[in-house]
Amino acid sequence: MILRRFMPWFALASVVVALALLGPTPGTAGVARPGIDMVLDSLSKVRAPHDVALSPDGTRLAWIERVRAADGAERSTIRVARADGSGERTVT
Repeated sequence: MILRRFMPWFALASVVVALALLGPTPGTAGVARPGIDMVLDSLSKVRAPHDVALSPDGTRLAWIERVRAADGAERSTIRVARADGSGERTVT
């Protein structure tokens, strides 16, 4: 019986909470969404390493990475770094 009495209030409270969570958050209302050019530019900077290899002593990593050249052509480079991520450099 008590549950039936509080059911309408619970439903109303659930709707209010859902609307509050789905609405704009303070500080983000009026913020411009990034344009398609900005999104595509960001995506072109994503690094996708493949063929990762660990050195026999476990201190270095090597991997192949596809990069887009200034002329728009894609090419592959070999990169190496210490296992802790420092000292990253391009070999070819």
